[in-house]
Amino acid sequence: MPLIVSAGDDRLVKLWRMSETKAWEVDTCRGHFQNASGCLFHPHQDLILSVGEDKTVRVWDLNKRTAVQTFKRENDRFWVIAAHPEINLFAAGHDNGVMVFKLERERPASAVYQNNLFYINKEKHVKSFDFQKSIESPTLLSLKKLGSPWSPPRTISYNPAERSVLVTSTTDSGSYELISLPKDSSGAIEPTESKRGSGNSAIFVARNRFAVLSVASQTIDIKDLANNVTRSFKPPVGTTDIYFGGTGNLLII
Repeated sequence: MPLIVSAGDDRLVKLWRMSETKAWEVDTCRGHFQNASGCLFHPHQDLILSVGEDKTVRVWDLNKRTAVQTFKRENDRFWVIAAHPEINLFAAGHDNGVMVFKLERERPASAVYQNNLFYINKEKHVKSFDFQKSIESPTLLSLKKLGSPWSPPRTISYNPAERSVLVTSTTDSGSYELISLPKDSSGAIEPTESKRGSGNSAIFVARNRFAVLSVASQTIDIKDLANNVTRSFKPPVGTTDIYFGGTGNLLII
């Protein structure tokens, strides 16, 4: 039977089943703390999006009925939300206009080393592509357990000396994971061991060192492969990202 989703002044987002003669409530998503003014089903994923007078856009897991993401404006109440039927675009109307946004990046996390492109596909599998031979590798690693199911990895950095990768995610206000790639490509292998930490950007700067940026504290930590901090420094005020700038160097944005 079809599902209906509704938002109301009781601050609830409700799911209903509908027959030819009646509709009945089957579950409730709780989280808005003022009137919920609009909602819809995601066109292609098992998600619900809702907006409210609490100045938030909230994303819910349709199967678990739990909140997976929240976006907030400081001064504007939201009144209506719409989804593009074909592409990854949404529009939400608020007190001062309309906000058009995407829920996730469409560009996969990737890194180039010599003639190889390392990337993470939509299934959260690490693969490589040989430019000279035009050959795609089998899955090198599965990152299904990394971050949120609804939040794809943001960046990947490759260390050829150690054959390891640094993967960042926006989950938990920014996190990274240091993982060794298997020697043989034999399918969707789960990492046997990894090292984790918090940070918005993480990048290798030498064979045994990587840098981690925390935007909130405006700090860059240089760490060894055991995930221990070897030194820290403050970047220029307003730094939002870091990139590899040659061995031992960082490009600071």
